[in-house]
Amino acid sequence: MQQKVQILVALATLWASLAGAQPTVIGPANQRPRQQLVIAAQQAAAQAALYARQAAVFTNAAARQAAYDAAQAAAYAKGAADWIAHPLIVSNTPISVEQCAAYAEQAAANARQAAGKAEVDAMAAKLAKERDDIIEVIIARYAPGIADLEAKIAALKEKDSQLRSQANQKGSDPQLTKQLNDNQKELAELESKLRQLDSDFDKETQPLITEYQTSIKDVPQLLAKRTKPREDANK
Repeated sequence: MQQKVQILVALATLWASLAGAQPTVIGPANQRPRQQLVIAAQQAAAQAALYARQAAVFTNAAARQAAYDAAQAAAYAKGAADWIAHPLIVSNTPISVEQCAAYAEQAAANARQAAGKAEVDAMAAKLAKERDDIIEVIIARYAPGIADLEAKIAALKEKDSQLRSQANQKGSDPQLTKQLNDNQKELAELESKLRQLDSDFDKETQPLITEYQTSIKDVPQLLAKRTKPREDANK
């Protein structure tokens, strides 16, 4: 997947450079409004390629989308430039230079959004993994004790069933009654210990889960504060 992103980014950068290499100040005066559209499309493609390169460090779906959008912006920018450089060749195409410029700018906007989402998703995934790793350590501490208690409880329940069956067959038997009572008492103690372990586990893990859920939810706002100075610098 990462290789696919890199290929798309390279393609977007190449197409953006090809679009930028086209002459943009040629032809009669009535062509100049279109020349401005071409310049705008080229600028959009260059900006989209920048967003794609920023997102390329991530390996998620949003990063791949940013690369695709950048390639689209570059293709439309090149199409707009071709209208000026080769008007006779492209004049019969179904898409106009105005449409090329508009599509390039929209693709650049999409690339910007996808690049932002790529960073958000990556940070959220990192926090989620960090949370899961911590919980796994906690589980490893509790699991042996819980498994031991569950096994003992299962054995005592089986013993209780056998003792009750014997009691039904023999009728009143003081020794059997004592065994039943002792077994039920031990079973109740073990079940109480198991409930306590479960409660301790929840008390240790729930605050972590809540804390990380809050952190993950706050990722977009946190990154927005970080990326604003960078976006201002890119302008």
